[in-house]
Amino acid sequence: MGGDVKLAAVVGGAVGNPAAILLVVVGAAVLSLIAAAARRRRTTVHGPAMVGAAAAVLAAAMI
Repeated sequence: MGGDVKLAAVVGGAVGNPAAILLVVVGAAVLSLIAAAARRRRTTVHGPAMVGAAAAVLAAAMI
């Protein structure tokens, strides 16, 4: 398995709530699109966006 797949399993376990997992997936996709557009590349690494989105959702859950 690739690194992003393993990271997705860990993030899913850490977040736990199905609605929050959906927010992480959508947020990571948006962050990846923004990063690809900023660098003007067709491909980009998805892992950092997934970590950023998960951190944002977990931080919002603590508030």
